[in-house]
Amino acid sequence: MPWESDPDAPATCEAGSSFRSVTFIHCADLHLGSPGNGPAISERGRERNASERLAERLRNAPSEALANLVTIALERRVDFVLFAGDVFDSEDRTLASQLDFRKQVQRLSAGGIASYLVHGNHDPLSGWEARLDLPPSVHRFGPKVTSLPILREGRVVARVYGFSYPRRDVTRNVVEEFRAAAQEPESAGEGVFRIGLLHANVGGRAGHENYAPCSLDDLCAAGMDYWALGHVHEREILREREPFVAYPGTFQSRRRGETGPRGCFAVTLTPGSRHVRCEFIPVDAVRRYRHTLNLSSVETEERLLGALSELKESVRADAEGRMALLQVRFEGRTALHGALLRKNLGEEFAVHCNAGEVERDDCVWLLPPEDRTAPCVAVEELRGGDHFVGDVLRSLENMRACPDVSLLTRLLSEDPESRGWERREIRNILTSLSSGEIREIFGASEAMLLDGLLREEA
Repeated sequence: MPWESDPDAPATCEAGSSFRSVTFIHCADLHLGSPGNGPAISERGRERNASERLAERLRNAPSEALANLVTIALERRVDFVLFAGDVFDSEDRTLASQLDFRKQVQRLSAGGIASYLVHGNHDPLSGWEARLDLPPSVHRFGPKVTSLPILREGRVVARVYGFSYPRRDVTRNVVEEFRAAAQEPESAGEGVFRIGLLHANVGGRAGHENYAPCSLDDLCAAGMDYWALGHVHEREILREREPFVAYPGTFQSRRRGETGPRGCFAVTLTPGSRHVRCEFIPVDAVRRYRHTLNLSSVETEERLLGALSELKESVRADAEGRMALLQVRFEGRTALHGALLRKNLGEEFAVHCNAGEVERDDCVWLLPPEDRTAPCVAVEELRGGDHFVGDVLRSLENMRACPDVSLLTRLLSEDPESRGWERREIRNILTSLSSGEIREIFGASEAMLLDGLLREEA
């Protein structure tokens, strides 16, 4: 561990915040070195070059977001910056990502701002790292909960308590160790703020592995004034007072579901009232958006192009100069359903709308739209009819009424054309589906069946 912090070298606040307050930036889940999730782009002709340029911008997005974060810290002259785990995306972190991180903490150090870092499940202490020289103002916590004092004019005004994952899988509750550390004699002192820096799943949040599991009650009993958490990728304030408990979320979108502004918290702790002021600040370089367009009243391709163009400009204004990735979902019963389904018009619309975008700093890149439209027919009337189409629609409706993974697996088992579904990766996908996603599958199936059946009838 070439740059674990020296507990005998406390940080000194030199960055211009008042004597009565402590200010810092709280960020988490930077995932530097992440390959990211690039847009799905056609590889035909001119789109190939656009794909390469977009991929480069997406690769650079975490680096740009980190530079933006450091600029905010310097402009606000905060006392220190907290990195709440998963700074790097991989246990075997890339050299480029480590050099990038060093460059930015050197900027902080030159501005008199200290950095405090814990490692999470993606970048545990057991991972490989280059032997790089980092400024003495960078403090990394080890595999046991310890604390470091924040000094101003020779007086301890705060203590930061932290814990780094020694390996990827930390399944025990470590909050009791924070509580014990907060009760040690050196932690005593009137008006001293206690800040816990922890990468953990609080309350068993769905969609995140249950590392360092704990409850909100555990955190409240540990003696901290502010919990700087990481691991959960959505921004969330769990508690606003005694203690303040917060996840800043990712500072740069990496996945399709990570939409909207991404950034960090700028925090001010004021003595006496123990007041916490927490302000969200976006720092993302690329932003993702998801929008739904109901095509019930859209009857022509011309009107659809107009609706897409209007949506793009709305997203461009909201992104405030950033590059944006826009995922659109078509819904509703529309006369365009057949053309969208058979002619793959969604991708053609995306290619048209993206012409010239990649050269713009405020590029809005339209991903191939998701088609969830349905034929413009009286479905309920057909469903009640005494004919083959009615029988099919009634069967689908019965299935959709009680969506269950076992139903899908049974249907696949009975289909002689789908013998390969038993492969492990397919079974894993099926078992991960929610009831809402299963209902969507049946809805899409109904639309496809109707389109095929009605065309056969015609």
